[in-house]
Amino acid sequence: MTFLVTGTSSGIGRAIAVRLAEHGHEVVAGVRKIADAPAHPRIRPVELDVTDAAQLAAAAKDIGPLSGLVNNAGITVSAPVEHIPLDRLRAQFEVNVVGVVAVCQAFLPGVRAGRGRIVMISSSSGRVAIPLLGAYSASKFAVEALRTRCDRNCGRGTCPWWSSSPEVSSRGTGRAPRPRRRPTA
Repeated sequence: MTFLVTGTSSGIGRAIAVRLAEHGHEVVAGVRKIADAPAHPRIRPVELDVTDAAQLAAAAKDIGPLSGLVNNAGITVSAPVEHIPLDRLRAQFEVNVVGVVAVCQAFLPGVRAGRGRIVMISSSSGRVAIPLLGAYSASKFAVEALRTRCDRNCGRGTCPWWSSSPEVSSRGTGRAPRPRRRPTA
């Protein structure tokens, strides 16, 4: 089974990639710099900036069928909304929202070919806004909305979409979260 995990240079993405590899899966680890990828014999790093359409297209063509896509790449911009530079706000949404859609669009054919699933890593900040993290919270609210809409756009039983809030399921454990299946209605 082959899994693509974006944003594996640190944090949750890195932990998920290593956990999957330790369980015997082949992992394609998306990073902006190859040197930042986790080291493991079952992990193949690929340079993957979720805001670069050419990189996404090349990787999708090269990787092929996927058992899973963990859409994890993201950034956090911290500032009061009234003072946040608009270019930083745009960057927050370009990576955390547009990047999620771009990755899904690029790799959905491979996920369907592999009869896999897509996990969109979200956050508890996608349900409750935290002071100084208005831009980040807004981007995670958007990811939650996208995931919900994606669930409802496909037929019952054929939906590859999942969502997970790692802060809730893995805080302090050092372990990658287990995705939870949300019912389609």
